[in-house]
Amino acid sequence: MHDQTKEHKLCRVYRREHFNCDESLTSKRRNFYKIAMVTKGSGLLLYGDQSLHISPKSMLFLNPNIAYAWQAETKEQSGYFLTFDAELLSHNRRKNLLNAHPFQSDTSPVYSCTSNAQELLSFFFEQLLVEQEIKQTYNETVIQNYVELIIHQGINASPLSELEINSTSTRISSDFLNLLAQQFNGQYNHFTAQDYANKLSIHVNHLNRLLKNVTGKTTQQHLIERKVLEAKTQLSQSNKRISEIAYELGFNHPSSFNHFFNKHQSISPKLFRHAHV
Repeated sequence: MHDQTKEHKLCRVYRREHFNCDESLTSKRRNFYKIAMVTKGSGLLLYGDQSLHISPKSMLFLNPNIAYAWQAETKEQSGYFLTFDAELLSHNRRKNLLNAHPFQSDTSPVYSCTSNAQELLSFFFEQLLVEQEIKQTYNETVIQNYVELIIHQGINASPLSELEINSTSTRISSDFLNLLAQQFNGQYNHFTAQDYANKLSIHVNHLNRLLKNVTGKTTQQHLIERKVLEAKTQLSQSNKRISEIAYELGFNHPSSFNHFFNKHQSISPKLFRHAHV
């Protein structure tokens, strides 16, 4: 998503893949309205105090009154976005469009697109790309008409509900916990929080926020608890040397494992084993 900070015309249209939408924007208010359609890629929209996961077939309606930021989760990002000043729609019937529910500050700024709606919206955006290069006296009216049609698609679309947001968070959290269980089931125990985020195709900060909201624990807390549980299981139920357990759990040296275990269990691995055999 592009942060338009320089002086701009009443309306400008862009393809998302032509800008650094795979990078992050800082959270702040912009002095223009913005409509975006995501066709490929995902990201995290921080909108006011909300944290919203954005996937393909989503439309975003952002107004100048709410600070927002964007964090890409995938390198590939495509779709369209347009920015416009309120003056573009300040005449006649169009001025009421800025008060339509897609732009209202107390509603979700994210709307779901059907395949048919996405195809139609792509046509509207492509026509706008053509029109903004044409120097005609009636050109502004044509652009206004296409922007109005795009807003009407948002009015008729389904907003991303709180239930859907929570459902997505719960699904990703469940996928993380399943991956965590698999990695500590005799496979590979050296995964970091970034590794799990990569496997889930989301930003590591987004994963951390989701887990904190759904489970009350951060990614690192889950990793520590799972590693402690595995260590206790190995110490009490196997004949493996403590150094061997340490290496299997991703520690470069047994002393690091001893320090880790003592910190979280207030007992050394050796004394724990003696107490549980």
